[in-house]
Amino acid sequence: FQRQVHEADGWVITNTQQLTGPVMKEEREGDYLINSVAGVGIGVLTADCLPIIFYAPKHNVVAAAHAGWRSAVAGIGPKVLTELQEKFGVNPSDVQVYLGACAKVCCYEVGSDWAEKKQLAPYLVTRDGKLYFDNPGFNKSLLIAAGVPAANIYGQYNGCTICNHKYHSYRRAVDKKHYDVQATIVWITDRENNLTMKTGNS
Repeated sequence: FQRQVHEADGWVITNTQQLTGPVMKEEREGDYLINSVAGVGIGVLTADCLPIIFYAPKHNVVAAAHAGWRSAVAGIGPKVLTELQEKFGVNPSDVQVYLGACAKVCCYEVGSDWAEKKQLAPYLVTRDGKLYFDNPGFNKSLLIAAGVPAANIYGQYNGCTICNHKYHSYRRAVDKKHYDVQATIVWITDRENNLTMKTGNS
């Protein structure tokens, strides 16, 4: 895990010599991790932001991104795809993407000033005089524009962290300095293209 800062930078792991120990937590700063080393788990921590998992089965490489709206606007999804293409020769059309639990348009209320954010405007919904943001929809549109087929983007893990109380939510938390999060972790179990992904509360 890295120290996440709501931007669009990250780290690529290609060998175990890059690792400082069996567990690395917040030793580096960034919002995505890419890994091609079997048996090494990478992950993101979220409590309303969107975790995005990338899997390129033909190249034995996975990635995990922490995509709040700021990281999304900064292009974190397309940035990961570019890294996969440049460093591993991965075509975006061969990438499978999994969207994790996050604040969704049913509950993700934002301020009226968001109506001025032109890039986000198509993903804002008005209900009862309030604005709500579709973060998964926005990120999905960026990934499709970057070359990932819509059929390769999976949403079965994309529950709403705000209204579904099996998830932790920053917005629901009473103490905004000490709150619980989800950990989404992914790794390749061997060199035969077997993917393992876990998400859970911590």
